Amino acid sequence: MKLERTGVVLLGLLLMVSVVMSFAAAEGVTSGEAIIGDQNQTCASCSIPESGVVSYVSGSETNLLMEFGIDEPKVSDNQILLIPYSECKDLVNEIMEKAKLDDDTDAIIGLYDLEQYQILLIGRGDVVLEAVYDGESVTTYDLIPELLGEKKVSYSPRGVALDEQNANEYSLGTELQYQLYSIPVKSPNSSYTILSTYLVKVSRTDEFRNVVQDVIASLHTEGWFYVDYGNSITSIEDHSTWWVNPAMLGWRQCEYSTQNTGMYTTLGKHSTHFKFGCFTDRCQMDIWVSCNAWLTTDDGGNTNRWVSLSPDGCIG
Repeated sequence: MKLERTGVVLLGLLLMVSVVMSFAAAEGVTSGEAIIGDQNQTCASCSIPESGVVSYVSGSETNLLMEFGIDEPKVSDNQILLIPYSECKDLVNEIMEKAKLDDDTDAIIGLYDLEQYQILLIGRGDVVLEAVYDGESVTTYDLIPELLGEKKVSYSPRGVALDEQNANEYSLGTELQYQLYSIPVKSPNSSYTILSTYLVKVSRTDEFRNVVQDVIASLHTEGWFYVDYGNSITSIEDHSTWWVNPAMLGWRQCEYSTQNTGMYTTLGKHSTHFKFGCFTDRCQMDIWVSCNAWLTTDDGGNTNRWVSLSPDGCIG
């Protein structure tokens, strides 16, 4: 009987030590939420981040007007603001019905109300549709955003330690690109001033490479931010993609999701979540890019190992 009780006590002590060690290990890991904010990540509770986290904020916070030597738009007394779709749904739907437009509501940039006229802007990729409504009929124009400046920055590969034994086995290379466009809105009423409406394209490409610098997988995080200057981010478009090199045998994509936050506020953010793995290693990337209402951009993210309960690398 004593031997049975002793065995039970020892087993209980071992379980307690295991739990304590698990909590201690978890405390040493920077969470994705602490770096990129809350995200709707698929099966986030199934993923167990381990040591080897590479957190990276490029320090690239940049005001694009200053970067490209462009004067700040001047505010006037008769300036009108861009109204988001959420605040004028009935009027926007009426305009779209009269013009026989079937664009998704996510593509709506916003509406200018000039009393006698309303101007609806809809994003269509590299073109912006302007629909002018006079209460009876709708006239449409295709607006080509005008490029005001662009910048590309590349960073040298940084080591990614997925485990302590292979600290130099992988590396991560990053490239950033910014493009600033103005949208030349046609106003039928010259008594109103439409403060510059901008399109900001921010992209960040992270390449996960092996020891000989072959690219295993890449994550391209790109958000297009429509900006009513000094007022709000009125729309965010998702142009992100992922890629796993088919020549790298065994590596495969496991999870991928994106999220836009901050629409109709002064700071918009586009985030990506990407998991990939093989039989021996698994990797997780959580990356974001952002832009505010004064055309200041930023980016950041982290890359770390995750534990899979299955050897196929795609059940975490």
